[in-house]
Amino acid sequence: MDRSQYIKSYGGIIFAFLLIWIGVTGRLGSLLGALIAPDFMVNGIENLTPATGNSGGIGGITTNPQSQQMPVPITGTQLSIDQVASLAFNAGVRTQTALSISIAICDAESAFRSDDVGGPNQDGSYDYGLWQINSVAHPQYSKAQMLDPTQNAAAMYYVSSSGTSWNAWTTYTSGAYQQYMASALVAAQNAIQRGGGGV
Repeated sequence: MDRSQYIKSYGGIIFAFLLIWIGVTGRLGSLLGALIAPDFMVNGIENLTPATGNSGGIGGITTNPQSQQMPVPITGTQLSIDQVASLAFNAGVRTQTALSISIAICDAESAFRSDDVGGPNQDGSYDYGLWQINSVAHPQYSKAQMLDPTQNAAAMYYVSSSGTSWNAWTTYTSGAYQQYMASALVAAQNAIQRGGGGV
């Protein structure tokens, strides 16, 4: 066997193994992507925006990494219970019990009005938005941020320690939220079934 035949034979074997590897792992797209733009490949997944180390937060509000749902379409300031359920779910509150409590608290606090402003309180503070985030207790959030439904939901997720503690809300500690739990349970179930997203 001369040199050219040896190269062809050897090359054919390598090519055959490459095809088998691609077929088994399904990495054709990753292989081509790495050859074209290796700087934007991470574990075979295209990453069109290089990481900057910023979590995407605005003014202290960070995006929950588990939350990658479709945005909730908001028109006007009076939200429906399903819109509030989706906002809380997308913010990161995922268990049925915690999600139900967050919805019921929101109903008790603001009646689902995103523009609701409470106060001034005795300490001169104000409570803003759907979950009535207090301006003195949480000065990292601006009024404008807290009147935005999505950012208010993100603040609620933070204040509630990722949906595990609700003692910051007097409507919870007083038990006032309980009268809204029946409808909140239904809304929570629906939000979980549709995976958050828009309504």
